[in-house]
Amino acid sequence: MAKSVAADGKIRVFGLFGGNDTEITAQQVRSGRVWAVFGGSDIDLRGATIADEGARVTIVNIFGGVRFLVPEDWAVNVKTRAVFGGIATQRSAPTSPASKLTLTGLCLFGGVKIKS
Repeated sequence: MAKSVAADGKIRVFGLFGGNDTEITAQQVRSGRVWAVFGGSDIDLRGATIADEGARVTIVNIFGGVRFLVPEDWAVNVKTRAVFGGIATQRSAPTSPASKLTLTGLCLFGGVKIKS
């Protein structure tokens, strides 16, 4: 799994006709962009922290798959649109969230999974 520090607080993951595994260990993540086109991405955020105001990650997923691994105490707000695809949250919502991650974007003929 490739490690990414994202020193500027921005997550950048791009996969085209292939896959990648990325472990984000940045402190104060604020935003990001994830592209998965005819491929897949596993993004492990369990070693990262989010800025106090939260973070927003935009997903463009076309005929691909994206899996997010997030800490158990993060609230994840999904505002991603799915067309002939799906978005699945496979975790329980925390009772008192420490951080807020918002996922926006488009999932076209692909899938997004959120796990802890």
